[in-house]
Amino acid sequence: MKILIATQFHMEGGGYHSITEGISTRWAEQGHEVKILGTGYDAREHYYPFSVIPSQFEWLPAHIVATADAFKSDWVVIAMDIPKI
Repeated sequence: MKILIATQFHMEGGGYHSITEGISTRWAEQGHEVKILGTGYDAREHYYPFSVIPSQFEWLPAHIVATADAFKSDWVVIAMDIPKI
């Protein structure tokens, strides 16, 4: 399966980062292709078995649609607090 996850993914860690890292690693180990749209991700090198794409809250709606379409995602998971508008 192809799984796209949109979440807060600061490399310093945090709640969503910890949860998403664990789930994504497990899914990748099971043979699923996982991509993360990470708000707060600064594009530094990593050794995760999944892709992490930098994003920002302002870009996220359009970024989710475009990436899900290009990636041909089977699932889209959104794991984050909803910001006040």
